[in-house]
Amino acid sequence: MSFDPYQVLGEEREVSFEVLKASYRRLVRDNHPDVAPDKTAATIRMAQINQAWRLVGDPQKRAEFDSRARLAEIESQNQARQARESAQRARSTPQKSPPRAKPAVPQSRAATREKSARRQKSTSRTKVARHNASPMREMRLVHQISLASQLFHRERKVKEATALCRAVLLADGRNVAARELMGDIFAYQGLFDYALMMFDQALQIAPDDAMLRRKRDRLEIAHSQSNAAPHPEKSTRPSLWHRLRA
Repeated sequence: MSFDPYQVLGEEREVSFEVLKASYRRLVRDNHPDVAPDKTAATIRMAQINQAWRLVGDPQKRAEFDSRARLAEIESQNQARQARESAQRARSTPQKSPPRAKPAVPQSRAATREKSARRQKSTSRTKVARHNASPMREMRLVHQISLASQLFHRERKVKEATALCRAVLLADGRNVAARELMGDIFAYQGLFDYALMMFDQALQIAPDDAMLRRKRDRLEIAHSQSNAAPHPEKSTRPSLWHRLRA
């Protein structure tokens, strides 16, 4: 994504909603055209600030933007990895010399049929492997995760989003984005142990994903604090899920 609201607001993506709101208010106050020395520049700057706030100005919109940004990052990483692998294959593939003609050796019909069957089996396996590594297949999975994210974050259609995530994981058991979104869904449902399990599985596949690790750690800390606090029968406090998104 070319427009980064966090960069405009001068904050990291992991900050709390209250910190983000405070930065927005400070920027609005400092860049208002009525007080800024350069009114033209201030007007342009205010337009950027307001656009940023429209994207992340409440927890639900922020969660949706973060999910889209994560998917865009994953898609970009996949494309870069495919380009590297293609270049590596091109460098490592040796130039084949023309095959030498071999004298014909008489073969029985049974031996000929067996050789043909082996060749067909090998060709079939090659086609399956190429299909599994197809860039189009990866793009299709990214599209499914994007749709699942929209269904969950924007429309709260948990059942449909979960079904899409599971379909992606059936096609690609190492899909980090699907496991992360499943973790978000479980956390929203209050199934925090399952959410932590999903985040842990995703981190086993992508151990260097710092953002995912911070999300997992925040959930664990918030869950521990929630368990330690007294639980009255009725409370007006926001749920753990909304406190995490705030």
